[in-house]
Amino acid sequence: MKNLVVLFFIFFYSIQTQAQGDHSIYIELGGAALSYSLNYDMRFEKKDDAGFGARIGIGRTDDLILIPLHLNYLHGSGKHRLELGLGITTLFGNQSDTDRNRIYPIASGTLMYRYQNTAEHLIFRVGFSPTFVPTSPNSFIDVSRVFWVWPGISAGYIL
Repeated sequence: MKNLVVLFFIFFYSIQTQAQGDHSIYIELGGAALSYSLNYDMRFEKKDDAGFGARIGIGRTDDLILIPLHLNYLHGSGKHRLELGLGITTLFGNQSDTDRNRIYPIASGTLMYRYQNTAEHLIFRVGFSPTFVPTSPNSFIDVSRVFWVWPGISAGYIL
């Protein structure tokens, strides 16, 4: 897990541009990765840090590694934004009865209040991640519900 986190930082630090506020790193509790995750967010447009962007993260729960990958849109101006996003959280883990590695994608969304202060390099997010889990007879995860809304809170640093 430590090696994945180091590679995560090296990869995203290497693509950082000079535009302030276009990139951020934050820790999320709950949300799209279900337990906790380290995330990198970047904006595609350079208009006051709003508009379309993407995020990728890495998290862990029990025997699973989770990687949320979302496209998102920031609406608003100044320090207060509404973040809307859609994507996939991919679960990597072992199937308990066969001990084989499995990959399992789940659809997830983002509905967050986002506070970002580029002058102080702070980002704070709070909201919900609606999640849809397609079930199948050969899935390696045991879910009691196919759809749920997962709360999330994030804090981080704007690069």
